[in-house]
Amino acid sequence: MLGRCLIGLLLACGLAAQEPPPEPEGLLDLIKSHVGESLRRLPDYTCLQTIERYERRRSSKEFVLSDRLRLEVALVEGKEYFAWPGQSKFEVSRITQLVPGGTIGNGNFALHAYSVFLSTAPEYAYAGETALGSKRVIRYNFRVPRPKSGYTLRVEERQAVVGFHGSFYVDRETLDLVRLEVAADEIPPVLGIDHAADSMEYRPVRIGEKEFVLPAASELLLRDADGSEYRNRTSFSRCRQYTGESVLSFAGPLDEIAPGGGAPAPRRVALPPGLTVGLALETAIDSAQAAVGDAIEARVTGDVKKDGVVWLPKGARARGRITRLARRSSPVAHYEVGLRFDTVEFPAGSSDFPAVLDAVLTAGGISTTQSAAGRLPALGGRRVAIAVLQPEDGLGSGFLIVTGTRLQLPKGLQMTWRTKTREEEQKR
Repeated sequence: MLGRCLIGLLLACGLAAQEPPPEPEGLLDLIKSHVGESLRRLPDYTCLQTIERYERRRSSKEFVLSDRLRLEVALVEGKEYFAWPGQSKFEVSRITQLVPGGTIGNGNFALHAYSVFLSTAPEYAYAGETALGSKRVIRYNFRVPRPKSGYTLRVEERQAVVGFHGSFYVDRETLDLVRLEVAADEIPPVLGIDHAADSMEYRPVRIGEKEFVLPAASELLLRDADGSEYRNRTSFSRCRQYTGESVLSFAGPLDEIAPGGGAPAPRRVALPPGLTVGLALETAIDSAQAAVGDAIEARVTGDVKKDGVVWLPKGARARGRITRLARRSSPVAHYEVGLRFDTVEFPAGSSDFPAVLDAVLTAGGISTTQSAAGRLPALGGRRVAIAVLQPEDGLGSGFLIVTGTRLQLPKGLQMTWRTKTREEEQKR
């Protein structure tokens, strides 16, 4: 009989797993009340969210860092909103609107906790006490069936609502939330995802004069049906109360009036199409620290003229951000780099910058010009090579391919940009 139990992994004899410990009466209600009240009294707040995205192909043994993102995430009236760092408003409620490519997710900031502690959907099971780091914690398992779930998985244009299960851990002494784990159930094959799980770590954070328990870090793991795996490691920092006030503003109407004659200089200028603008990078970009979303600056290297009118003076400042910074290994080690400059500021006013990158002056004095997107140029050898491509998928106004295992674009890098023609604008 004992041999049969061993063959059956000891399950038939009940020797494989101990009976769950008895649940203290009223404990779950006490925990839900404590954590739920903490979530309810959260003020509207925002944090800087840094995401490192890793990939591991089926045949490889180690995860490789593919890129790094920096975003602002806000919890406003119980909903998550996203923006690039320094933007004046949070207007995006789906993170994929800012980050259209690669593995990305939301819910780890607040929504998963809301669904576990502020809804009647979960079914709970007491799992006893355990150690989590230096803390003694109480663990509960939970499950939410698909009909009661709001957990949505999206792959390109395909999406599905799935059920989920997981565990939460609270401090035995304070009942504060310490860790939350969520995993998707019964993922439809049409999505091509075999596994999706998210874990969140919590810690006390002071916002204003009060202390709240907020997410400090999270890890998202996805596995494709072909065995490829994707891991996102997210950290939250610089948390502060969100007031909804705009960071940027312009005095007076934003009339688009072209300069000329003896009229006073306008506050806002509409640049004509076809201008060639020389820019020198003021913000060095190093893949060891830089992230998608980081602000960048460049200066205009010479007066930009058309029909005898100076539209942009030498020294004007172009401001924008990194829109793509992805490491690739095939056919040679290289980085895909997206740059976008949104505005140019000068003493007499400012202007939008509807421009595309035409060329970059490399260290050898060779200007690389735009080539068709979708094919990596034959770049190789030990020296760094840069190619400028015209993207077809909206990855930014400037799209570069730079060879090497580490990207370093130095301060002073010379670039040539061109404001878009009306035909180019109409094709967007």
